[in-house]
Amino acid sequence: MFLSEGIRGYDLHAKTVCLTFDDGPGETMSAGDPGPRTLELAQFLHDRNITATFFMIGEFVEQHRGIVDEVSKLGHLIGNHTYDHTNLGGQSRAFVVKQITQTDQLLRDVPTFRRYFRPPQGELSESLVTELNSTEETKSYVGPILWAIPTRENDRKTADWRYWEGRKSAKACAEAYIADIEAAGHGIILMHDGLHEKPKRSGMYPLEMATLVVNWLQKNGYEFASLDSVVRAQRSP
Repeated sequence: MFLSEGIRGYDLHAKTVCLTFDDGPGETMSAGDPGPRTLELAQFLHDRNITATFFMIGEFVEQHRGIVDEVSKLGHLIGNHTYDHTNLGGQSRAFVVKQITQTDQLLRDVPTFRRYFRPPQGELSESLVTELNSTEETKSYVGPILWAIPTRENDRKTADWRYWEGRKSAKACAEAYIADIEAAGHGIILMHDGLHEKPKRSGMYPLEMATLVVNWLQKNGYEFASLDSVVRAQRSP
């Protein structure tokens, strides 16, 4: 069911994080060029024995179905991030339900697909939460899946898309995330393996940034939780 407060992973133990990635799938074919790296990123995490969750956009799923299947084969979870990344603030129930169900239909036969929902920009009003819980097509979903890192204080400042927008380096972005991880101590981490906005999408370095962050996390004794375990903890009495 949908919860008005959302799920951020605050119940995780200290130095335990859950990696999530938004706005894919996508893949830049030229080695070394900026842009989405969904499959390479999924393989890197698999090689490190980390199960991440990729919140995918329906229209990109249609374009890159092969990548979706390969990410699933690597054991990563796949969640719903709407069909076209429209901000849901102020939208009608019918509009929101269609955004969710269009993508659900594209993903429902993927073995590691979960009915976990992350709204674009984390926007989902209490009234919509109530309506989605009473709608047959969406009441089996869990969400909204939000995040603890970047922290609420630094959400827009630290977010990786801000760095890609400003054409800043993967190293600078990773350093900002590491600072926020140290400040928060635990929780769900939000990153992006793609971006819906094409100008930002062409300037991102998600694989390089995530590699730096994961290297730091493992060097400093952090553990990795799957989103399944986060959801179970949140829903336990």
